Amino acid sequence: MTPLRDLASWTANLQCIAKQPLEFCPDFPTIARRYEAWWECACTDRPIFIGSANANPARPITKRLELLHRPAEWFAAKLQDLQQTYRVGDALPHIRADFGPVLLGGLLGGTIEFGSDTTWTHPFINDDWSNAPDWQLRDNHPLLQRLRQLTELVAQDCASRYLVCTPDLGGSADVLLNLRGSSALCLDVVEQPDRVRDAIEAIYPAWERTFAELYQIATARNAGLIHWLGLWASRPYMIPACDFNFLIGRTNSRSSACRTLPNKLQPLVALYFISMVLARPGTLMRCLQCRSYRQSSSCPAKAHHRPCRGCRCSARFKRLGGHSTLSARPTKCWSSVTPCALKVWRLTVGRQLLKQPTTCLHSLLINIKHESTRTVVSLICRA
Repeated sequence: MTPLRDLASWTANLQCIAKQPLEFCPDFPTIARRYEAWWECACTDRPIFIGSANANPARPITKRLELLHRPAEWFAAKLQDLQQTYRVGDALPHIRADFGPVLLGGLLGGTIEFGSDTTWTHPFINDDWSNAPDWQLRDNHPLLQRLRQLTELVAQDCASRYLVCTPDLGGSADVLLNLRGSSALCLDVVEQPDRVRDAIEAIYPAWERTFAELYQIATARNAGLIHWLGLWASRPYMIPACDFNFLIGRTNSRSSACRTLPNKLQPLVALYFISMVLARPGTLMRCLQCRSYRQSSSCPAKAHHRPCRGCRCSARFKRLGGHSTLSARPTKCWSSVTPCALKVWRLTVGRQLLKQPTTCLHSLLINIKHESTRTVVSLICRA
């Protein structure tokens, strides 16, 4: 694999941007240096800490999906969201052209349903794959044109003020998961792995083209660019993601059937990612895996770590790069937000941290995001 053609020029632009303060983040050069040290697992004065909250809860901050087809209104609302977000630590100001999860599925022929602050891509590929798309991006696709328009709108305004954040494109396997359906694709991995492998390889060029275009739009306007975790880097990067691995287990995910991104971005990032959502007692929560609903319990001892009855979605965090995951046994069926629950979770993580080598602490990133109905707590460890 050859590197992406414009990596050198993108890197030069990002390095220049990192040296200048931002209007919404005067300490940006210092924060950028701390991120660079984190990427290198170097000693820093403290772990990276990202915290953000809505400073005006009376006006909720959402993805503004209902405004995507009205760019001027969308941008005005997103700019107001940025202005009313309270950031602490190393949190970076940004505006994201957010289309919901796995946008690439819609760009490659899937039908996207817009819901309440999220989207779903409906699977359509038949069992014989006779109606599978050709995996080619079309320049006249309305979603692609809108993505370009919104990204340019943000990039033109944000130079020296804030950063551009990319949408969730989705890795190749997750795109295929959305277009084929989870149960069907799991069976395909067993019954016709070559077809799955070929499709994943064929999807990658569409991902690369979209990824490159986003960097090109931003850097051409001297705008800095980050991704969904909000991490700065002075050279292009991407965090490999494959939710499909969770469904098929380690053995199958290590096969060639589930390579999601060829190694064209060097170095690709190896992260341990632990996320826990703490919902208010009584909140109707939706399981991210089986999409069933249940009320969160007021007692963390009862709700903690319990998966939905309809699926096995308690997280089985795997070992990466020979290191142990910093595991607080979070699940994707969330417990209640009480001081007791947060204290139990924090103590569990603390015990795990004490077991890690000292160098691991220099690689730690803590991300806390308080939203209107939940608080998301994430630990990320650079491998």
